[in-house]
Order: sequence, then C-alpha cells, then structure tokens
Amino acid sequence: MGIVALFLGAIGLVFLKADIFAYGAGTIYIRANGLVEGTDKITSANNVTYTFTDDINDSIVVERSNIIVDGDWHTQNGSWSLMYGFNLASVSNVTIKNVNIVMFGYAMWLEEASQCVISNNTCIDNEGGIWLVSSAGNTVSSNNIAGSVEAVALDSSSGNNITGNNITDSYDYGVYVRNNSTGNTISGNNITATINGAGIYLNESPNNVISGNNIKDSPNEHICLLYSSNNNIISGNTLTNSTADVGIYAYACSLNSFFGNNITANANSGIRLDLCSDSTISENNISENLNGIYLWYSSNTTVSGNDITANDASGIILDNSGNNIVKGNNITANNWWGINPAYSNNNTISGNNIRNNNVGINSASSDFNIVYANNILDNGYSGIYLESSSNNTFYHNNLINNTNQVVVELGYANNWDDGYPSGGNYWSDYNETDEYKGPDQDIPGSDFIGDKEYKIDDDNIDHYPLWIPYETTPPTITILSPENKTYAVNASIPLTFTVDEMTSWMGYSLNGQANVTITENTTLPTLPDGWHNVAVFANDTYSNMGMSIVYFTVDTANPNITSVVQDPLVDILPDTVVKINATVTDATSGIKQVALNYTTGDGTWISVEMTNLEENIWNATIPAFPYGTNITYMIIAEDNAGNTITTEQLEYELEYQVVPEFPLPTILLAFMMTTLLLAIIFKKRNLTRAT
Repeated sequence: MGIVALFLGAIGLVFLKADIFAYGAGTIYIRANGLVEGTDKITSANNVTYTFTDDINDSIVVERSNIIVDGDWHTQNGSWSLMYGFNLASVSNVTIKNVNIVMFGYAMWLEEASQCVISNNTCIDNEGGIWLVSSAGNTVSSNNIAGSVEAVALDSSSGNNITGNNITDSYDYGVYVRNNSTGNTISGNNITATINGAGIYLNESPNNVISGNNIKDSPNEHICLLYSSNNNIISGNTLTNSTADVGIYAYACSLNSFFGNNITANANSGIRLDLCSDSTISENNISENLNGIYLWYSSNTTVSGNDITANDASGIILDNSGNNIVKGNNITANNWWGINPAYSNNNTISGNNIRNNNVGINSASSDFNIVYANNILDNGYSGIYLESSSNNTFYHNNLINNTNQVVVELGYANNWDDGYPSGGNYWSDYNETDEYKGPDQDIPGSDFIGDKEYKIDDDNIDHYPLWIPYETTPPTITILSPENKTYAVNASIPLTFTVDEMTSWMGYSLNGQANVTITENTTLPTLPDGWHNVAVFANDTYSNMGMSIVYFTVDTANPNITSVVQDPLVDILPDTVVKINATVTDATSGIKQVALNYTTGDGTWISVEMTNLEENIWNATIPAFPYGTNITYMIIAEDNAGNTITTEQLEYELEYQVVPEFPLPTILLAFMMTTLLLAIIFKKRNLTRAT
C-alpha cells in the first residue's frame, strides 16, 4: 500500500477518479491534503476528479487546488438554510461542472480564487447565484441560473470571463459587478426577465467589456453603469423590451464606449447618459423606444453613425448638455423630434440624415450651437423649429420638402450662412436665379449661390443660399489592416486604409479613446492581450466625416494544459488501448487544435489529432503494444492565434510501460514454487532409490 501511495504521488499530473457518496447533512470538506471529511475513499494524489454519484444535501467546501468536481445532482431541500452549495476559498485551477444546486444561500461562493472554471451547472432558487469575491482569472460559462437575487456577482474581482450563461428570473441583477472590479469580460449571455433590477449592473467598476449579450423582458435597465464605472466597452448587445426603463443607462461615468448594439422596444430611452462625459455612442441600431438617445447634463460626448428609427418621442435629446458632437446619424420616422437640444449650448450637429420626423431639429432655449451639412427633409411640421434660441449657426444644410422649412420664435436672431464664398443652406422652396457672383452678388457669372437672400424673418436671413444641394455624402473608408481576426503579436500592427476622396483631416480612435490625428497609414501602439477595436475617421473638403471600424483580438499568451488523464493508469497489458484525456484552455482566442505525440523509443514520433469531447476536454488513444514496450507521449496545443504549448514545456512526465499479463512478482513466485516443487520431487525420487 505504501509503495502504491508513493507511486501515485509521483505521477500527480494524472487525474484519478474518486466517487463521493452522500452520508448525511452537514459540510463536506475537500481538504488540501486530498482527503474528504467523513470518507476514506479519496486518494491524496494531486489533480483528482471528485464525482458525485448520489444526491447530496450538504455544503461543500473546497480547500485544495488543481481538482475537478463533477456530479449529476446536489440539492438542498430547504429554504436557504445552508449558506453555500460550494465554497471555494483561496484555491486555483478548480473545475466545478455538471452539478445541480437548489435552495442554498449562495449556489457557489469563490473567494480569493483564481483560474477556476465553473461550467455547465444548474443553479435554481438560491438566494445568491455564483459570486466571485477578490477573485481573478476565473471562467463562469454555460451555466443555467434561475431565481436568484443576483445570478452572477463580481465583487472586487478582475480579469474574469462570464460567458454563455442562461440567466432567468433574477430578482435584482443578472450580472452584478461592483467595488472596482476591472478587466472582466461579460459576453454571450442570455439574460431574461429580471424581476426588479437590471440585466447587467456595474457600480464603481471600470475597464470591463460587455459584448454580445442578449437581454430582454426586464422592468429596469438592461445594462446599467453607475458612479465612476469608466472606460468600459459596451458593444454588440441585443437589448429588447425593458418594460419600464432604458436599454443602456449610465450615471456619473466617463470615457465609456457604446457601439454596435441593437436596442428596441424599451419603455424609455434606448441609451441614456446622466452626468456623464467624454463618451462615444456609435453604430447602434435604436428603434421603437420612447427616445433613441438621451443626454442629461452630459458633455464632450460623440454620438455618431447610429440608426435611430421610429421612436415614440425623439431620436436624440440633448438636455442641459453642452460641448457634444452629433454627427453622421440616420434619424428617421420619430414621432416628435429628430434632434432636440433643450437648454443645451455649444454643441455641433453635422452630417446627419434627418427625415420623416414631426420636426427635424427642435431647439428650445439653446444657444451657440453649430448645425451644418445635415440633410433635413420630408419632416411633417418643420425642418427646423427654434424656440427661445439665439446665436446658433446653420450652414450647408439641405432643407428639402419639409412642410415648414424653418419656424423661429420672433425676436431671436441666428446665423444662417458661413459667409462668402462658403455659402449658406440649400432650400428646396428657393426660386431665385444664379446669374451673379461675388460677396454682393453683383458680378455677372454663376457661383452656385442664389442672387437674392433667403429671408425667414428680419432676424434670421440666409444671405448666401445655395443654388444646388450641398454635398453631404461622407467619404468611404476601407480599413485594410488590422483585420477582423486574432493577432499573435501586441506591437507593430499596421493601420492601413483607403479613402475614396480628398480629405481635409484624418484620424483614428483606439478602443473608444480620444482621436489621434494622422496624415497617412501608421502603426498602432503596443496592445494588451484581449479584444480591441479601431475606428478611422476622415473629413472630406465639405467637412463631411466618414468613419469605418474594425474589431480584432490580440493573443500573445500560450494556451494552457492543466491536466492529463491516462486510462488505465497502471497495469497496462499488451492488448490494452490507452485513452488519453487532456484539459486544454485558452482565455483569449480559444483552442484551434490539440495533438497527441507518442514514441516507443525508436526515434520515431507518431502524431494523433485529439478530439474535443466537451468544453475543454480533448481525447485520443494510443494503440496496444507488446510486453516490455516503453511509451513516452506528450500533448501539443495550439490556439487560434498560433501560440503553442507542450506538456514537455510544462514539465509533465508522461510515460508508461506495457507489462506482461502476470506481473513480475507473480511470475517470480510461480517460478520459485515450481523450483521448490521440482526439488521436493527430485529429493523423493532419490530417497526411493536409496531404499
């Protein structure tokens, strides 16, 4: 027994299976010494797989690293009378999978845990779902979580990956991130019908990525950012039917980027920012909400390239918000206003297509805004409506077929041109000639500016109305590099692109940060591993701005092989096919392929492609070999960025010897018994002869 124990300890890299049976209410401890309290069935070797075979009504405390806990059922028939289903404390590289957890205080509690995997579990009607406290680098994936107050919570936890979970009927939050939890990725989750709170909720947590989630049928915000939750990226989410609130809400935050989201049928705004600054809202599809985008006391935010359609009230509202840029949006068929600055000064509104709204641009008590190069057409009441607004400047806009081109409250003066020869606006109801040119339009010859002014009232006159529509089509930008793929380098990634017309300015924004002015193709700065985006901007000579954006991933880290399971482990006979399972992970780009290489010591290596069985488990077999053959093998893993790792690099020692059908001690014993028997027979014969 001692020899066996020593042997097992020496080959701790190989998983062993240990069945755990229910044996009464209380707490089961999986201790650092490998023993499970209350049972002597568990080996002390590293990397053990603990498998549940019966229902267990106890809390399980995991106090050792490098194990797998795998089970079919784990339940508590009560009302949160036990605090934890699983409690992982100060451990790493623990996998919990295929477990059902019902009616605990917390289904799973991880504190100071790292590199753990929580996957394919079902957590029902627990007060708390899966909580990570002061934990880093963990993965919570493909779990079904229903009926918790918070389904998944991150508290002071960073660098975790929350992906592919199905979350339903949470009382407060689907995913709750708080207390300076940074660098987490929350992606690809389905979150349905929170009862009282938000789908994804960030509080004082910067630098996270929330992407590709599907959130619907909740009463409050689908995604909420509060109190210095800065520098987050919110992209590619589908947000539908917040029955009483908004799709995305941010309060007292800055430097966030919201792009590529589909936001529909929410009772309030699609995106609302209160007391926020320096954010980017771009390339979103926003329709059938109360309002499309609402900025309240928010500044230095760029709203660009969004499709904002068929909202019950307005497309974009600027409420007490100044120094913002609204450009290049398609704002169509909103019941009230296309763009509504109210008590908002010093904003720039340019290059937007504003069509079939009740009012194209409605300005209330807003001054010193610049409105240029917009297409404002077919709006039901008026193209532009100014109420108590003065000192605004309008030029190079195309006002076409609006019921009233402009309605201005008397006594408020605004500027309606950019001087000569830049000109004013194009008015589809302007019927004068273009036979003269010059600042006073008194020199014979055409200059595409009308010979007479366009008068709205005595305080609002376009002195240089355009004779033909102003060119408002932005330049087309084609990004050649980077591409939408994974890069195995984090430096010297080229930024190359083409623009289809002459430009007056070019620049790019990396991960939603401030624009960097460039004059030609350039190289991006060194990037950390993870998901990135770069947007390229270009102004043509008419000041129309084009934009193109590309998303890519940087992955310079090798994949990881966290365990190798050999079956059978010992006593491998000549007719035995050996099964090899390997657990292979890659947090950034994913695993491309895994290979098993083996040799009999003759200098030839044979390579076998391993098959992905489930999640991170890969499998292959080594065929049977004759007695006495020494087999050495290793695993080679490659991620989608081309990074590779081998078990040899990780200092695994993977080998075995094929033994005869009867082990050597048995053969020796049989030989000795046979020799003894022959000696006895020989002696008896000699005695017989002597007598």
